[in-house]
Amino acid sequence: MKNSAPDLFEDLLSYPEESLPLLVLELLEQGFAENPLYQGLAYQVGNGIEIETLGLSLVNPTLLSRALTYWAKVDDFFAAFSDESCQELPALDINRNILTKRQSDTINGKADLKEEYQALLAIPLWGKVVKDLLVANPDKDNLLLSVTSLGGKLDFADGEATLTFTLPARNDWSPALGSFHSRGEYKREFVVKIKYAKWRDRRVRRLYELTINAKEFWPEI
Repeated sequence: MKNSAPDLFEDLLSYPEESLPLLVLELLEQGFAENPLYQGLAYQVGNGIEIETLGLSLVNPTLLSRALTYWAKVDDFFAAFSDESCQELPALDINRNILTKRQSDTINGKADLKEEYQALLAIPLWGKVVKDLLVANPDKDNLLLSVTSLGGKLDFADGEATLTFTLPARNDWSPALGSFHSRGEYKREFVVKIKYAKWRDRRVRRLYELTINAKEFWPEI
């Protein structure tokens, strides 16, 4: 299987005999990820987790058969979605994490989220909000008004801030913001966490964590 691809779904649909997305198995069997029966079957592909089909066939061939059948249904559904003809199709509303990046400690000190910082600032309207939030002493009242008017959410607590906003799916997201949208994605949620400790002396240093989730339509089981 390929190590990475601009569209994870298209990549996986080309190689269904080797693996299936963890999400598919979780939809079909509640608690799949925590079940010790399936330990050792998961591995990373790009930003996603895959389940090895050969291993699954040895421990639960019935589930594998159901998963392959559903995955084929997903392919047909996404094809309809791409043609904008799925409005009448029954669908599941899925929230899929596609990126989580957090400031980390390394042998050379803190590893800041520099690429994510620059990418966030480049987003129209929201980039200015993020920039204003990252100053040492942000104007909380004005920022709350700005975020509310744009349809987002902003929380301040214990020297931290959490900004949440969504934008429509589009094709030109940078890799730092999750890259291209999947075929079932209709919007993308951004959760920006900021910390204001005194030693965080620069905007980029105050950007602590970025989580991005794809809001997607998937076919019913």
